[in-house]
Amino acid sequence: MPASGARCTGYGQAFGERWFGELYVTQESQGGAAPEAGGWEAEVRHQLTEQGEYWADWGVIIELEREHGDVWEASSSVLVATSTQSRSSVS
Repeated sequence: MPASGARCTGYGQAFGERWFGELYVTQESQGGAAPEAGGWEAEVRHQLTEQGEYWADWGVIIELEREHGDVWEASSSVLVATSTQSRSSVS
């Protein structure tokens, strides 16, 4: 068994058709000691366009994280997803 280890537990939930949230909690252990809370991370994603409505699907993600030792991090990003499948029609 390794001397130290980390474990992550997460939960996600959709809120309506275009919102999705996730929460992660980490636990860390040193040697044979009982696991301690290591930190947490919360994510919220919003789908801006309907899937397949445009050449790309657009969304936004906002994240807030607290690491062990009271270190905070916040970030936001634009999400862009495209399909690599070719579309063709048969007559």
